[in-house]
Amino acid sequence: MKTFPIIFLLLSTCLFAKENMDPIVFKDNHPPSWTVQKSDTPWHIARIFLENPWRWSNVWENGSPPAYLLPGDQIVVVQKEGQSFLRYKAGQNAADNSGLVKLGPTIITSLVADNPELFSNTILPFKDVAAFINHGIIFKDDKHLNDMPHIVASKKQRMFSFQGSNAYVNALHLPKDNKNFAIYRHSGIYKDPDTDMQLGFNAKYIGKAHIGRQYQGLLSLHIDSSVSEVLVGDLVIPETATTNQADFLLHPATQESKIVALLTLIDSSGPYSSVVIRGGHDKNITRGEIFSIYSPMMISHNKTTDYVLIGKLMVYKVFDNLSYALILNSSGSVNRGDLLKP
Repeated sequence: MKTFPIIFLLLSTCLFAKENMDPIVFKDNHPPSWTVQKSDTPWHIARIFLENPWRWSNVWENGSPPAYLLPGDQIVVVQKEGQSFLRYKAGQNAADNSGLVKLGPTIITSLVADNPELFSNTILPFKDVAAFINHGIIFKDDKHLNDMPHIVASKKQRMFSFQGSNAYVNALHLPKDNKNFAIYRHSGIYKDPDTDMQLGFNAKYIGKAHIGRQYQGLLSLHIDSSVSEVLVGDLVIPETATTNQADFLLHPATQESKIVALLTLIDSSGPYSSVVIRGGHDKNITRGEIFSIYSPMMISHNKTTDYVLIGKLMVYKVFDNLSYALILNSSGSVNRGDLLKP
């Protein structure tokens, strides 16, 4: 099997971007060249050189950006007929003695549209996208939420608990065979973007805890880590029921879907961001499934709506009728209601 770990998520606007008519403007203080670093993203590199980084795909000497970039590769500004362009120069580690190019930690998204077979037997290690993954949970209805064990008190009757302190839960409701737990908070309802029908309830990840002593019918939980304060009413779930760190076997989707919600604080999303999509176990959606993202565009002359391909996303967590997915790349903003196709 082929393995493609990840350095950064590749911006391949040569396939996805629609032509932007704004003039290309290089920054006055741009460097003459740039050596690609491990933490670089295409957007970051574009901003180094350009006042309008969304024109990334139009500034290359050979007409299109490179299919992928590796640490050590160089991007050089060159002049041609009085105009500035970017030129790609492969780094010293681009090939080994056998002459084979080492893709290294890269996700190949630029070739997917024409070569879907690239996903056959391709593994993406979980650890290489772990930093981008949302650890929340989605429940189909609120019955599960109401029946779950939850925090009933904090130490010394404080308003909240925090990492290193204790909180308390009803001992009768906790599974006896688990010692490690995850803490979640009910944080919203997901609705279908077309019908407004209720699809599920979101539980936001708060932290981890392990059981302590039992005291007068309550069981103490020592909070090992948390991303925010732990409040009375927060849910307590066995950690083994919430964690799947298996590597992803990438494969093309087989059906259409839609983006139900963005897991961001703003109205649009882009690469590195998580979204909620319609369909889960009920539609046989699986981890590692790759969808193409299509954004609606109004056709002015006949007042109809067309859809433009702007990027790719990968499903990484599947629930009853919804799934979490990671935007791999996009040439424009990703929004609620965007269409997903194989």
